[in-house]
Amino acid sequence: MMVVHGGREVILSDSGSQIQTLKGLDYEGPWILRTLLTQEEKQNPRLIPDRFNITAIIQPKNQ
Repeated sequence: MMVVHGGREVILSDSGSQIQTLKGLDYEGPWILRTLLTQEEKQNPRLIPDRFNITAIIQPKNQ
């Protein structure tokens, strides 16, 4: 999944590893979340999920 926020862009994987790319940015403002469709989803749009879950750990800037 690609995440864009505060002029920065990062690709998230399902590894659960922490990323530092967005560290120190304000939480407010626009966020863009994008994910690619699988070949099966392209062929059959009914397979596209109507929602997905994202787990985030948000820490204050001073930590």
